[in-house]
Amino acid sequence: QEHCVRHGYPMPTYTGEAVDGQTHQKKFAVVCTVGKIKETGSGSSKKDAKRESAQKMINKLKSLGPNGGEQAGDLTVDEEVLKKMSNLKVNTLNPEDSEKVAGF
Repeated sequence: QEHCVRHGYPMPTYTGEAVDGQTHQKKFAVVCTVGKIKETGSGSSKKDAKRESAQKMINKLKSLGPNGGEQAGDLTVDEEVLKKMSNLKVNTLNPEDSEKVAGF
């Protein structure tokens, strides 16, 4: 997810979680999708399968290079929105407001 955010790719989604094998030796498969790109991972647990598919996706996105966004999902940048976002100021909480939040 961090890689996708950092490089402007769509957020990854995970699907599938197919199960194969006997009850004591199950094998799980998960598909990681970013835009139009899919990578599959497998493992002895759903967590391992998801981790493998995510790592394969990171490797794939890195191999596509800086213009990989075109293959990932035909990303376009709206220059006007980008300019507005770069000038955006986010106010932090003052001590009084911070105490109000802490009281919830």
